Amino acid sequence: MSKKPLSITVVLMCVLILFTCASVISAAESVTGADEAVSGIAEETVVPSEPDEPEEPACRITGVHVPGEWICGGDGTHSTVCALCGEPISQPCDYGSPAVFTPAGDGTHEKTCVVCGGKVSEPCVYGDPVTSLPTQTEPGMVRRACEVCGFEEVIETAAPEGTREASSLMGDVDQSGVVDTADARAVLRAAIAYSPLTAECVTRADLDEDGSVTASDARITLRISIGLDPERR
Repeated sequence: MSKKPLSITVVLMCVLILFTCASVISAAESVTGADEAVSGIAEETVVPSEPDEPEEPACRITGVHVPGEWICGGDGTHSTVCALCGEPISQPCDYGSPAVFTPAGDGTHEKTCVVCGGKVSEPCVYGDPVTSLPTQTEPGMVRRACEVCGFEEVIETAAPEGTREASSLMGDVDQSGVVDTADARAVLRAAIAYSPLTAECVTRADLDEDGSVTASDARITLRISIGLDPERR
């Protein structure tokens, strides 16, 4: 009778051991699966680094190249050879920081490499134009300057129809092309200091050439306007 309880106890202990082992194995498999999942995610998110640009081999003699005379390659680079080992050396041109642009006078500007002297040409970049309208005697102008090199482009615009040359007639102070009573009145008003004239008009109004505009000049202008005196130039 005493052996039966012992057999039941042994069976229960075996069952408990088997259950514990199964639990441990399941937990281990779960951890392994999680590690594999994390590893897979890490592999997917890793961005491969870009390969470094190959460096020029060092000088075989001193480890540091001694460049000779630089020659422009015409493509934004210059090249030479090491004066010690003869190894070819190539580098991008150095235009300074900031680069200095020189106007070429044809709508372009140039920048010059400070190492080899090579030049690169670029089109000018113009700002807003400044316009002066034409007058009866002068054409108009459109001026615009490059925002990079400062070169100023000047374009002449046509004067309006009927444009005439500046009058050379003495007494023609209003530049109408003829000496008339309007000019005589303007000279008289200037003589009495009622309406001053510009320096150019004063020269044209001084018909008696005494250095000032007086009533005498107004009288001569009136005589010319009505045909009593000949025109003067």
